[in-house]
Amino acid sequence: MLLAMKEPYVVMKDIHKTYPDGTVALRGVDLEIYPGEILGLLGENGAGKSTLMKILSGFIKPTKGEIYVKGKRVKFSSSRDALARGIAMVHQVFTLVPNMTALENIILGTGKGSEGVLQALTPLDFDSGRRQIEELTSKLGLKIPLDTPVESLSLGERQRIEIIKALSRGTKVLILDEPTTFLTPMEVSELFNFVRRFKEQGGSVVFITHKIKEALEITDRIVVLRKGAVAGQLKTGDATPEKLAELMVGKEVDLEALTHIERRTIIGETILKVEELWVNNDMGVPAVKGVSFEVRAGEVFGIAGVEGNGQNELIEAVTGLRKIEKGKVYLNGREVTNRSVIEMYKSGLSHIPGDRERYGLILDFTVMENSIIG
Repeated sequence: MLLAMKEPYVVMKDIHKTYPDGTVALRGVDLEIYPGEILGLLGENGAGKSTLMKILSGFIKPTKGEIYVKGKRVKFSSSRDALARGIAMVHQVFTLVPNMTALENIILGTGKGSEGVLQALTPLDFDSGRRQIEELTSKLGLKIPLDTPVESLSLGERQRIEIIKALSRGTKVLILDEPTTFLTPMEVSELFNFVRRFKEQGGSVVFITHKIKEALEITDRIVVLRKGAVAGQLKTGDATPEKLAELMVGKEVDLEALTHIERRTIIGETILKVEELWVNNDMGVPAVKGVSFEVRAGEVFGIAGVEGNGQNELIEAVTGLRKIEKGKVYLNGREVTNRSVIEMYKSGLSHIPGDRERYGLILDFTVMENSIIG
């Protein structure tokens, strides 16, 4: 057994999950999580990774199976039960109140009082909460603007709030569900540094991902799920991209052939032209200052920069979401400066926002309804 010298903090035995519509998500999964390890839970989309961890964190119940924490069998009725045992999950969809500050979100629900309604009605102790959180963020190297409303923060900063929110409740096992999905390379590096620091302090991390490169970089041990069952597990030091890919898909994969793409792009005429663009941010302060560029047919044009340096304002202005103060935008040779979003869309220009759940979708609508709206 891997890590046989340690007793596991969590043991999951023969976990099954079948949904009411008959969908079988998990088929007899066994899993162990040890203190002070980073466990990679690897698999394709739909392999059952998130479902397994939602069961462990108390968000859903298994159809069959047993869970043991520190050797004692437990049954979780809610995420509160899992938190009481030191298990917390940070989901891909963040559960924060947008118009509240980072500090308010972190200490929300931690009022000291009786359980249930009385605890929820207990006034929050912001002073002691701030001291505790500042100490925790300093210890773990996570920087968070505590007094800024969440809606004004980047996705990376919101993720850090969720992490600190979990750790402030005494978490021993931290589950991160596809945590790098919305992060910049710099934010990924910061996240990995935190994960390693948390591990050094005795914490355990379950790192859910479908990215082989990330699993090899950050984990100590990797468990691969395929079609709701464990396809294999191995120490990260013994793993190779080819072996992991084979476990994920169930057959040998030629990664070199998949990653080698012969480029035969023919660059054509200018499609989008931006001249001396000036755009203000939400505070009325210039965020884009005299930017000019051209995008031609057949090319991929990149806009790089650290979060908060005008990229969002630039794209919003070009696509009709934000007013252009000065400058001009041309699309297919026709000036479209300050045209509406609908006009830009009808002219052939579309925009997929970085925060797709906040700006790109109506979560209560179906996929079909979202696809035809507008």
